[in-house]
Amino acid sequence: MVQSTENGNGWKVNLLRINGRLSIPIPVGLELDGTSVLVRKEGENLIITPIQKKTISEFLNKLEPLGPEDEFPDIDVGLLPPKDIDL
Repeated sequence: MVQSTENGNGWKVNLLRINGRLSIPIPVGLELDGTSVLVRKEGENLIITPIQKKTISEFLNKLEPLGPEDEFPDIDVGLLPPKDIDL
């Protein structure tokens, strides 16, 4: 069990070494949404920022519109018209 205590400036937690990697248990009440975080170092501080996943509409809204060179070719050019079929 991981114990942590609030000391007025934040939470004091014990660092864990698991399979050669240093781990930081996040105290109850400080959980982050999502499954991924961005970790960066500023001086002696580690900054942990949750990575927000974009919705499909946010992704699509950032795409540039297609130009005329991206249009589908007319594949019926040069073909005879289709015959009507009586069923």
